[in-house]
Amino acid sequence: MPFEKFIPARKQKPPQASIKRTGTISLDAGFASQVGLAEAHAVTLYFDPQKRLVGLRAADPKEDGAMRLSHRTRVASVRARPFFQAYGITLEETARVPVTWDEGENLVVFPLPAAGRRPRGRPRKGA
Repeated sequence: MPFEKFIPARKQKPPQASIKRTGTISLDAGFASQVGLAEAHAVTLYFDPQKRLVGLRAADPKEDGAMRLSHRTRVASVRARPFFQAYGITLEETARVPVTWDEGENLVVFPLPAAGRRPRGRPRKGA
């Protein structure tokens, strides 16, 4: 009887975004490639305050509001600290959230994790 090689099935994880407390948003390179962000050098960010959803769209680097998209071997990421500061969004720790592709809006969409909102502006001294 000949031997058969056993190869376990790979578990396919749903796509996720990683949001660091420093404001960096990272997407899996495979997902970024799937939705056309692999060739993009910049993205624009969108926010739905009622649903607490963030959207990313490929953009021309010279477009108003465009932010640089960095590509590494396994991730594509954007440093979005000004975006989070503008909306008063703070994160206590790095969070991983599910990410989807909205074909109608041509946006990568993900929810913000449950997090605090700080008042806009400078923090008070001693606070």
